[in-house]
Amino acid sequence: MANARLFDIVRIDHFIGIARYYSIPAKDKNARNGKWNKGPGRKLTDVIEKMLGKNRIIAEDLGVAVPAVKKLLRKTGWPGMKVLLFAFDGNTKNEHLPYNFDNGNMAAYTGTHDNETIVGYFAEKTEKELTFLYDLLNISQREEIPDAIIRAVYGSVADIVILQMQDILKLGNEARMNFPSTIGTNWRWRMVKGSLSDERIEFIRTLTRVCGR
Repeated sequence: MANARLFDIVRIDHFIGIARYYSIPAKDKNARNGKWNKGPGRKLTDVIEKMLGKNRIIAEDLGVAVPAVKKLLRKTGWPGMKVLLFAFDGNTKNEHLPYNFDNGNMAAYTGTHDNETIVGYFAEKTEKELTFLYDLLNISQREEIPDAIIRAVYGSVADIVILQMQDILKLGNEARMNFPSTIGTNWRWRMVKGSLSDERIEFIRTLTRVCGR
């Protein structure tokens, strides 16, 4: 719990592992003979809360939809996560769309460290694939997407909104932070002095004011 001494908010990655986990015999060379097991559930979350004290918790509940995860999350009262990069697939029931956020008890991201940047993610999409996004965000050009998504997440009911600096700066995948399951070239991006212009500062300042954040 060393992070609790450094930070006011601690994010628990792979929260699904507390609800259920996959075990593989140590002698096996692959995962074929593994099996799903019931996780420790409230026994562990109660201990975590006790150890963290007044620190807030965010549960990373992304990935495969598992009812047990949602149920455990409701019992703890911890906020889960939503990611707007996952929202614009044309499905109006997509849980990552801001108008489907059922309450404010969540942390909403433009994208996380494991994702492409906004610019990078949408760079290869066809105009047809972007139609839903354009119509929903009331824009008409690819260049407008980063700011439109930032506006959407800032204007949502989510109690916590987290933006990557790469998205504020409208950088492409050359500035991507992490490629999951790879080693050697990750976590190398650094923001250099002078990168944040007065225009971008004013953009975020204005959004913060008008959205009450």
